[in-house]
Amino acid sequence: ENTEPFRNLHSYATMRDEHGEEMHKSKGNAIWFEDGAEKMGVDAMRWLYTRQNPAANLNFGFGVADEVRRSFIIPLWNVYSFFVTYANIDQYDPRTPPPPVSSRPDLDRWIVSELNGLVADVTHALDNYELLGRDHTENRPLHVTEVSTDDPHAIPLDDARRPLPGH
Repeated sequence: ENTEPFRNLHSYATMRDEHGEEMHKSKGNAIWFEDGAEKMGVDAMRWLYTRQNPAANLNFGFGVADEVRRSFIIPLWNVYSFFVTYANIDQYDPRTPPPPVSSRPDLDRWIVSELNGLVADVTHALDNYELLGRDHTENRPLHVTEVSTDDPHAIPLDDARRPLPGH
């Protein structure tokens, strides 16, 4: 009570359509929230806003949302689905203490290393309001969390199909 509701607000310069044109109801290129939420999905919309460089215009549209879905939401869902599927098969119990990282297979140690690097990068970026990439050339924040099939750090899930740690 008696405090401001937030300290910092991140936004974007101007919202435009996916082709960079100004959005106007009279132009016919405006997307109402309800239509966007129904056709794009609110998760795609949230990530579209979250990854936006606040100093740049936000290009908003169904094609841009599809790219967000392909580059982030679907890969994230696939990893989650992979985990749940094999956790159920292996009767994984998250309450079971995991083995020390040093005794895990190479793939497990690599995943833990990548996760720790990701957490450090995102924490540093958020704490310091550095929403651009490490090299400051990316035109979107937190790009480190998106997946690229060309990324040498991305691993095919098929390579990881084996019992979960501790099983």
